Amino acid sequence: MPYGQWWRRHRRAFWQHFRPDAVLGYQQAQCQIARRFLRALLQDPSELVEHIQYTALGSLMKVIYDIDVVRETDFRTYSSVLHSVQQGVGEVFQPGSSLIEYFPVLRWLPSFLPGGSYVRRASKWRSSAYHLREEPFVRAQKTFQSVSSVAFLHRLLKRVAASASESAALVSEETEIAENVAAVSLSGTLPFTYSLLQAFFLAMSQHPDVVKKAQEELDSVVGNNRLPDFGDQDKLVYLTAIVKETLRWHVVVPFGVPHCTTRDDELRGYYVPANTVLLPNIWCVACLHDPEAYQDPEDFRPERFIRDGKLDPSVRDPSAFAFGFGRRRVVCPGRHFAEAALFINIASVLHVFDIGPPLDGAGKPIKIQYKMTNGFLSYASTSESYVGMANSPRYDRYPEDCRCSIVPRSAQAERSIREAQ
Repeated sequence: MPYGQWWRRHRRAFWQHFRPDAVLGYQQAQCQIARRFLRALLQDPSELVEHIQYTALGSLMKVIYDIDVVRETDFRTYSSVLHSVQQGVGEVFQPGSSLIEYFPVLRWLPSFLPGGSYVRRASKWRSSAYHLREEPFVRAQKTFQSVSSVAFLHRLLKRVAASASESAALVSEETEIAENVAAVSLSGTLPFTYSLLQAFFLAMSQHPDVVKKAQEELDSVVGNNRLPDFGDQDKLVYLTAIVKETLRWHVVVPFGVPHCTTRDDELRGYYVPANTVLLPNIWCVACLHDPEAYQDPEDFRPERFIRDGKLDPSVRDPSAFAFGFGRRRVVCPGRHFAEAALFINIASVLHVFDIGPPLDGAGKPIKIQYKMTNGFLSYASTSESYVGMANSPRYDRYPEDCRCSIVPRSAQAERSIREAQ
């Protein structure tokens, strides 16, 4: 979609329902799904990656469409469709991934002929994108007038219905915008939550000292008789620092979101013509791994964001880069939702679970290396639980191993999980 009035209308519709004050309305749903995540981990911690995927998907489907994702049916269907869409996006963004880049005429090659594999894959991606856009939207359309919901698509549809007395063209445009924004919200925000939660578990399994400090803070602020909620956030300084360090340490989109120049420009003596596509290197030393901004940038160290018991405003905020940058420094309007999801899940997990390295058959810790495979996005596991996504090396960047041990901290912690609503 080119930059212009049509793009701005989409951006406005998204921002109205994902700005900081609007995200507050989604906190109850995020808390409920975080509790469900805890119960899943308690029941079967070996399926960590699938639990994370289900949690991330369920949270977004609830606040966007007011759809409660059923694990045995909806989860498999939507995960498969999302995998196909994201695989297509990843391959398109991966330089040199297709001969069509060098021989554009191949896009017209019949798919059944030799060399037509890309055309076949592209056809599958288009079909998946259409399904992702249409199916949940149709479900939401059937209920938005009869259900009281905080889902932002319901509010968009009610605004469209209120403008029905105006021109039919305007109603059609607003409906299309609502449908587009909902689909992009899902496919664009999901990878951040999914990837960052995996990175968190990987980091905790390697840093028991961080786990212990966070649990001491949680015990002091929250106590042992309830689970954390968003009302505790301002007092949980060290835990907030863990969220920031996770964003900095594990960059979800290392090369950011592509930008395009609107006019001819010059950069350090190089001529940059209009309409040039630029890929910002978010991971590089100039952003989130700058040793001048972050001492020992490869280390996971939440303390770097704290001074005198408070968050240090002089330290570069990873959120300014981790979610992209552009106008108003934030290119991803879903940033605030993703950060809220990260906070409530991290706080909930650390309050009731001990996380450590995986154990071998003799009960000895296994050394896990933080080593990534190649891909457009950064994820933290090669587990096949994510409906085959691990077999898509062109799209996903995974650490080669993300195993960890997850056990309840105490009998009281286990009771809190089972009794949580």
